[in-house]
Amino acid sequence: MGMVYRGHHNTTMTEVAVKLIRQQNGEENKQYVDRFMQEIRVAAQIRDKNVVQVLDAGSEHGMTYLILELVDGVDIGEIIDEKGSIDPRLAVTLATGIASGINAIHKKGIIHRDIKPDNVLLGPNNVVKITDLGLARQLDESEDFNRLTVSGMVVGTPWYLAPEAIRDSRSAGAETDIYSFGATVYHMLAGKPPFDAPSAYEVMRKHLEDRHQPLREINPAISRSLSHLIDSCLQKEPEKRPSAQEVVNALGHNSKVNSGTGGMALVALFLLGCLGTAAIVSWKVLVNSTSTILDEHATAVHLTGNLDGAHFRFDNVGRWERWENIPVAITAGPHSITVEKRIDGKKFIANKEFTVEEHHKETLPILDLQPAMLTTTVDVRIPREDDMSDFVVYQEGQNIGLESSVYFDQVGYYTIALWNGDVCKQKHIQINENGSFPDTEWERCHHPPATAYFTSLVKGQQTMSHHLVSWWECNKVVTGYLLTAPTNWAEQASDPYKAAIGVQENIIKNLLEWRAAHSVRLPNREEAHELTSIYDRGFWYLETITDENGQKKESYHCTTDRKYRALFALLPR
Repeated sequence: MGMVYRGHHNTTMTEVAVKLIRQQNGEENKQYVDRFMQEIRVAAQIRDKNVVQVLDAGSEHGMTYLILELVDGVDIGEIIDEKGSIDPRLAVTLATGIASGINAIHKKGIIHRDIKPDNVLLGPNNVVKITDLGLARQLDESEDFNRLTVSGMVVGTPWYLAPEAIRDSRSAGAETDIYSFGATVYHMLAGKPPFDAPSAYEVMRKHLEDRHQPLREINPAISRSLSHLIDSCLQKEPEKRPSAQEVVNALGHNSKVNSGTGGMALVALFLLGCLGTAAIVSWKVLVNSTSTILDEHATAVHLTGNLDGAHFRFDNVGRWERWENIPVAITAGPHSITVEKRIDGKKFIANKEFTVEEHHKETLPILDLQPAMLTTTVDVRIPREDDMSDFVVYQEGQNIGLESSVYFDQVGYYTIALWNGDVCKQKHIQINENGSFPDTEWERCHHPPATAYFTSLVKGQQTMSHHLVSWWECNKVVTGYLLTAPTNWAEQASDPYKAAIGVQENIIKNLLEWRAAHSVRLPNREEAHELTSIYDRGFWYLETITDENGQKKESYHCTTDRKYRALFALLPR
């Protein structure tokens, strides 16, 4: 698309990279210029240490130019050419930087569309930087992009193209970058791309139809968790791939994937050999810090946020400490902090880099606790028995449905319950960081346990414990109490495991009677309005009033006039 020169910026007195568009004629030139200007608009939005920074842009003497941060180093493709394959420890370090850069790009609503080794630079201080957003586009931009991309035209590099991008490049989404990331890291680890062939057509056919060779067959030194992570990125179906944030979490938090500082040492050695540049790394680590109140002149960090019950440690070398809402003494300089907290049996984590000035007190908000993701899903099989021929699977308040297995992708404690309205079976599972879990027996019980039936997490936020009643449960009431179903019931309840909407009062009343012995109830007015604020939907609630004769009367109400769209929830009694 253009040529890149090393330039000198007269104002800032710094060296920069200057990209000039390749000159074409007529309409073809206009399309190139449009693409080039699109790159400018896209790249200028992103400010992240793992993405090359745009400094300026414009046109002069009939030429369109882009001024970029100059990265004085090598690209990953050069490292692969030099070494064949990359040591897994170094690959993890590089992959973490690439994933962080992709995550920053995706947070701006942008996809890169051409992630590959040649577009990843390794600059000073071993910082990985993604470059060349010339094929990028806004996720919410359609008309202009469709004009720029000819229908049927494949955009990208065949070795790293996702199947959906091969079928129709205009439909590529954030998941497409994850596939290209997986193919890039696969190439780094295996010394070859996941699919290779004499022609681009044959390579793309393999992306669509074939399965790649498992990494551990090529190099047994690659950990299972790292191999599983790359496998998940190379799933043919986009919806099965992790997000960029989940990849960052997996690389940063899984002890079998994260290989410590060995990779950084290899980067320094490689640069020393290839570039003749000596790298001196100065580490300032936590020295025997304790959670004590400090005087006003001490160097200290005060953590803030939703940290009740959390543990933290600095620089991955200090001991784990329980948060106590008091300052912690550490040395001045750059640091990283890891915070862990359990919420409803699940493990949530946060990682943050920061710098402490000498004799200063620092306030460090910890606001980005994220679920601890597994590098591959855990599959728990569901039994098939005669007395459970018609049942629903409950897991943390979700009506999963008649499934042969339940999948988990987060570390934590879970309860699964199977219930046919009469007989219930349950299993408690503790899933560890490496995806292992002790298999336990199914236990019989009278009704679903609270840990399976109720949820208190919605979109990652803690809420009141509740359960959204499903069409399956409503159908049980309609058939069990010989009620007359409304005329549109079959159409509404076509998916029996989804949350029921617009349920009539007589069904609600009979369902409460059916579940009377199971310690459940309808929300009151205040609770229903809180649920409405969470789901942005109306909710049914039960109001009890006492008349002038002292008699209590119950009546059913809804938080919205649109009762036909209202949800129906149960709370623990």
